[in-house]
Amino acid sequence: MPLTFGAGEAFQFDWSEDWAVIADERTKLQVAHFKLSHSRAFLLRAYPTFCSVEAKPIYSLYDLFVSPEVRRSGVGKVLLQAAEKLAAATGKARMDLTTARTNKPAQAVYESLGWVRDEVFYAYSKTVGA
Repeated sequence: MPLTFGAGEAFQFDWSEDWAVIADERTKLQVAHFKLSHSRAFLLRAYPTFCSVEAKPIYSLYDLFVSPEVRRSGVGKVLLQAAEKLAAATGKARMDLTTARTNKPAQAVYESLGWVRDEVFYAYSKTVGA
């Protein structure tokens, strides 16, 4: 791993780990953090998880954010490519992400990189309140 990076080059800069009890089982949570060299206008986190349907490890990408002033500059594409490189190097079968139906610019970037929109499954969420 090089210790210096060119301007705009994406690299994994950190892992975070924590433990949680899920379904009465103690589970280690890990997150890969990516950044662009010489920039603070980005954010991408890749959460290692497991696809029980395929019985293979995958990444769930979350918190992909690019500051408005640098959008359309290729920053998001570089971050996604860095995540894909790490996923391949660590044996992940695929990467998943969700985006707003109205976020057409992001969808265009994903599709330009070979991402395929899921037409079979719906995503649901439920807010848990006190």
